[in-house]
Amino acid sequence: MAEVSEVREDTLLGLTALCGDLPVRLLSLLPGSTEWTRKTVSILRADKLVMRHHKNGVPSLRLTKKGRVLLSRAFPERYQPLFTEGYLARCRKSDPVSVERLHRTAAVYLLMFRAGVQLYPDEKPPFYQMGNTPDFSVPAFYSSLEVKGQGTGSTRIKATRAVGLLMGTGYAALVYHTSAAPLKWSSKAEQKLMGAVKGILIRQRIPLSEIEGLMIGANMGTALDLLQSEGGNRRQYFRPDGTFPVMRYLPCDENGIRQLQPLCRPAFYKRLAEVLRSRYDVPGAFPFDSDAAIDGQPVLFAYDFDLERIKRFKTGLELFGKQGHAVCLDFQADCLERYLGRAVRLHLLDPAAIWKEVGLR
Repeated sequence: MAEVSEVREDTLLGLTALCGDLPVRLLSLLPGSTEWTRKTVSILRADKLVMRHHKNGVPSLRLTKKGRVLLSRAFPERYQPLFTEGYLARCRKSDPVSVERLHRTAAVYLLMFRAGVQLYPDEKPPFYQMGNTPDFSVPAFYSSLEVKGQGTGSTRIKATRAVGLLMGTGYAALVYHTSAAPLKWSSKAEQKLMGAVKGILIRQRIPLSEIEGLMIGANMGTALDLLQSEGGNRRQYFRPDGTFPVMRYLPCDENGIRQLQPLCRPAFYKRLAEVLRSRYDVPGAFPFDSDAAIDGQPVLFAYDFDLERIKRFKTGLELFGKQGHAVCLDFQADCLERYLGRAVRLHLLDPAAIWKEVGLR
């Protein structure tokens, strides 16, 4: 997949428009050098297209009225659908909860942008008008507002923490951003949203086996917190509880970008699993999740970091007193070693090498 070498003024201006409020700390996620990004921001500020905003101790970038007018005139099909009254109202909010939600959404947008996911309205079919055969060979991301707040079939579900919906060919996942600690969680609200989204996709005759969950966090240390979470005293925070059949995790950094690129391409993961299975024995009749075997010991393919499967694997090993193996990416090793303990031996994959081997560029 082609990677942008340096961020340009129009790219940064468009991402600022998309996010509404773009935290300065997230600029490190953009491609290219820090110096170039700072220079680009300086040019946009000098032209009075963006302004620096500072609220609750968090500096961020917002479009000026001049910037919105410029984008609306230059690319009306892309930006006019964004600049609604609701958009302007959200950008004006200053309470910590609303600002934090904007910033979490901004982080997801930047990760999706780096992974080559379609973000803008003119790049993807409208969520409620996808048609019978939408082309998701290039994955698309729909914000929670696009999913819940438009169209006659729209759904308004309170308490859900979903940032949006990621769509690929035969793939759909509700996306969450937990930041550096387990986020507040209502299984009932998320199940309602999952059911509503599934119903919308079925009515549009979009073939889909199930809707997965995708959790984004600050780093792999957060992944360990989520795996060990019991939900707090009132069980109001996230825990692997089976709400989703699959709940994958990726960190909000360069490693997360490398993990996200193949994530919504089921054909890629199928090829990867076939390559790896050829290196191991056929799995035995283990009474818990496993993908292969080594000398009669179960092997888990954990490179997609499905929190639910990892937890079930550990529980199964403990219940049946077995030793095991886990195949993971290099940056996931420390977290898995601390969570799974000495009962599991890790086998590390180099993302660049394995992606190339199975055909992802």
